[in-house]
Amino acid sequence: VICPRSDIMLGLQGIPGFQYSYSNYVQSQNDFRRRTYVLQFQNRTDYFGYNVWAAVGVDLDQVDYKEKYREFEEYQSSGTFVKIYLGW
Repeated sequence: VICPRSDIMLGLQGIPGFQYSYSNYVQSQNDFRRRTYVLQFQNRTDYFGYNVWAAVGVDLDQVDYKEKYREFEEYQSSGTFVKIYLGW
């Protein structure tokens, strides 16, 4: 908590050594490991009688296939996002 209405949040799925592991029991060539990380700053405030929630952040997603010949399909992507919700 930065202040009463602001937060920094970190989300992890698949820390090194404990990645999310998908196993396809019919076609094992589809087996992969995935890591996803998200860092977000969020704020809540009142504005002319409305409740406003806003968040800005970055995310990182990485997929690694277990089969050697599928290495060309592995990817790492990152992105940024802004979310704003307005309500009563």
